[in-house]
Amino acid sequence: MALTLGPGATGDKLAAAQDAGTDVVYEVNGDLRTISGSTDAYGSLAQGALSTTPTALIGPASGTDMIVDNIVVSNTGASTRVVTFYKTKDSTTYDATTQWAKLTLLTGERAEWNGIGWTTYTAQGISKVAPITSGLTISNASVASQAPFSSDTYLAGSSLSLPAGLIRAQSSFYWVFDVVKTNAGTAAPTVIIRYGTAGAFSDTARVTFTFSVQTAVVDRGIFEVWANFRSVGSGTSAVLAGIARLHHQLAVTGLNTVQPAGLQTLAVTSSGFDSTPAGSFIGLSVNGGGSAAWTVTVVQALGVM
Repeated sequence: MALTLGPGATGDKLAAAQDAGTDVVYEVNGDLRTISGSTDAYGSLAQGALSTTPTALIGPASGTDMIVDNIVVSNTGASTRVVTFYKTKDSTTYDATTQWAKLTLLTGERAEWNGIGWTTYTAQGISKVAPITSGLTISNASVASQAPFSSDTYLAGSSLSLPAGLIRAQSSFYWVFDVVKTNAGTAAPTVIIRYGTAGAFSDTARVTFTFSVQTAVVDRGIFEVWANFRSVGSGTSAVLAGIARLHHQLAVTGLNTVQPAGLQTLAVTSSGFDSTPAGSFIGLSVNGGGSAAWTVTVVQALGVM
């Protein structure tokens, strides 16, 4: 449905601002009409760059009105920007009472209003609505055995390259890998979900699962990790919740010493972090402890956006 702005003593206004900088550009398209009907000009009503102060983008002069059917805003800068729109009735008050829409745009993203609602597009021009309905899937796997995990080691085959702008609340991840331990090593092993732009050990630890201590006995087991974003965003907006499970052959010796026999399950939630950097990865590091001599044969990783 088109947006109509009328004249009046002050005139209806469509205003907007960005939270920082001047790198968001806009264009407003529609009809400029004289109320008598002698002029009906369709095209660009206004275009330019937003500032941090709410400013009227368009507002009809006396004797005219405006029918808006398309608005486009694009983030041309290097930082995430929040854009707020205001729609007034014969007023220049731009506050919570006149706020019309609020958009978060990552670097290179644009948003478009077409009379029905807002659609945000990634820097690659992909609608961010699509992954919610199509369930974009990404995967990885190991191609060789790995050892010994006697210190914290990034697990080859566990990293998932995250498409820019497509991570959302409810994006989900799953990892599974096997372990064979020798009769060395009694430390409490850890499995860590790391998130960053390296796809390597240098990425920041976001969720750490610490299992019970081992014993100096040969054992074989499988680790599984599930995680999903509860929220996403810049600053400290993103929160990742995870659960991990170890199932092994022995009861209370070998890889684990807790009941029920051969099984331990953990649940950990991250503190807030920034999920928006382009080129981000999510993956696992594993630490079997100082004397561990582990061999991992198979690693599989899966993400659903």
